[in-house]
Amino acid sequence: MAKDLGEDLIRSFALSVDGVATDADSTPTYSVTLPTMAAGIAPPVLHGGVGDYYVVYPTTMAGLHRESLTAIIGGKTVVLRRQFNVEPASMGFLDTDEVIEFLKGENVIVEAADIEWLRWLCAVASDAVEGDLGRKLAPEVVTTTVDGGGSAIILPRTPVLSVTSATENGVTVDPAAYVFDAGVGMLYRGTQQSPVRWACGRQNLVITYVAGYQVIPRIARQVAMTIVQRQWSSTRQMPHPAMDDVGAALEQIANQGRSPSEVYRSYTSLRSLAIA
Repeated sequence: MAKDLGEDLIRSFALSVDGVATDADSTPTYSVTLPTMAAGIAPPVLHGGVGDYYVVYPTTMAGLHRESLTAIIGGKTVVLRRQFNVEPASMGFLDTDEVIEFLKGENVIVEAADIEWLRWLCAVASDAVEGDLGRKLAPEVVTTTVDGGGSAIILPRTPVLSVTSATENGVTVDPAAYVFDAGVGMLYRGTQQSPVRWACGRQNLVITYVAGYQVIPRIARQVAMTIVQRQWSSTRQMPHPAMDDVGAALEQIANQGRSPSEVYRSYTSLRSLAIA
């Protein structure tokens, strides 16, 4: 189940000796290392039943967290080490309701655990399609720091919906003093009639912009949903009878999970675009 940024996570630890739940000699200590490798603020360790200790950890950063619980049992030090990922606010570009309809799972995918797993598969499929296309699809705020001195800045995440702000040596640049070319994803200093160069410096330009599509291409959504369909079928331990016969929907997927030729050709055309 995905752990979302901003959630309070209950992190539980069980202590035992020879398989028997056992309390520590004193309250254990908890530590967490953030994705930046800096030490996180450790919440207090709480005690449940015998041998049961837990913390309520408020997530403030996306990424891999490393945690440990250190306890002393019978005079001996015991350290339990684990790690967990916190997902960013955005998890792909698929609409889970749309995917459930695509899977003909309206009366099947109803339990919270199934919905959370489907949500995860949607995020994985979104990553796969965005990686294949080499561009962002879901709108996302991006901040890029680059060297100055040139007349134009190439924005690495495309397509670009809008430029939010630009700073030069820490000073915000008036939007009227730069020109954005959405066709090539470049930001020019100056005006259309009076081009100039960005101020010289190392990593002295900071550009904040929105990358992605306002309307996600339908063909990309179709391909991503096909990926989810295959993942769902191959990862569910228990069969879902209503999912086993999706009728005409299965005919939309050729051998090896590939889409029909006309869908594949359309997707290939989208893939070939440098910027859409």
